[in-house]
Amino acid sequence: MTVSSSSATDRHSSHERRQHPRIPAPHITASPFQGDLDIVNLSRRGMSVMSHHPLSVGGTYLFELWQEGNSLVVEGVVRWSRPQDAANQDEAQARSRFQAGVAFERVRSRERRDPWPTEVVLAPARGRPVDRLAVARTALAEADSVHVAAEGLLDVLEPMFERLVLLRCHATTLRAWMGRGRTLRPLKLQSLELSLNEPSLFLHMREGGSFFRGSLPAMPLHQDLVGCWNGGLEQECVLIPIRIGRRMVTVLYADTGDGELANEDLDLLRRAGRLLEESLSSLILRQKARARDLGDSQAGA
Repeated sequence: MTVSSSSATDRHSSHERRQHPRIPAPHITASPFQGDLDIVNLSRRGMSVMSHHPLSVGGTYLFELWQEGNSLVVEGVVRWSRPQDAANQDEAQARSRFQAGVAFERVRSRERRDPWPTEVVLAPARGRPVDRLAVARTALAEADSVHVAAEGLLDVLEPMFERLVLLRCHATTLRAWMGRGRTLRPLKLQSLELSLNEPSLFLHMREGGSFFRGSLPAMPLHQDLVGCWNGGLEQECVLIPIRIGRRMVTVLYADTGDGELANEDLDLLRRAGRLLEESLSSLILRQKARARDLGDSQAGA
């Protein structure tokens, strides 16, 4: 897919102060937002998008751009975001829309047969003698239950992060499952229940979002989460959805306290998330196989 750099008249927001000309992109679509992300225009260095979900300024997202069977996976950082005013009363009664400016950070091409990005290539970690992924891989391989696998992963990651929280998906809610961090308020965390029907990054991830890095947008559900340690929304964090197939089953939250998150931290969390996905899938299959074998033995008795 080729993005032209020919000039175009700027008819958009004053937020878009750019050095690189942008063009309309009517034949280019984006994933994994499942049709909820419209590209207003784009250039070689970035794009302006419209969505029902607000994108957090400073947050890092993966976008997959499609055109005539070809795709481009782009890691982008949100530079600005604002609500879009409704043009008429009908639009005002519909769901809110948000416009955001995205600066491209990394781009790589792929074949269409591989529908979702599996990893972003980042620089290797320095000054970290312990191979956390190798330790996590061993811990998850030895786990005999979903709960033990999740606890094993948090045990491995705990020295690297100030706070870690696993949220487990239920029918229409996310509930706190387990956490690590001296500042966590256990009773408040245990009672945490977040609706998956209200606007939030969790809803965005359930509908296909791959991960989030940045400061949480100002929304009630995000405030409820950070309230479990008397935290603020300005704290930079990472959210990693854990899926079995295409169904989100868990969300991993992590932050480094007052310190900044490094690219190595994001890379570690995304890889650890994939290890947990593989472990949960394997454990569930083994549980189903044991239940089937037990049923067959009882039927034959």
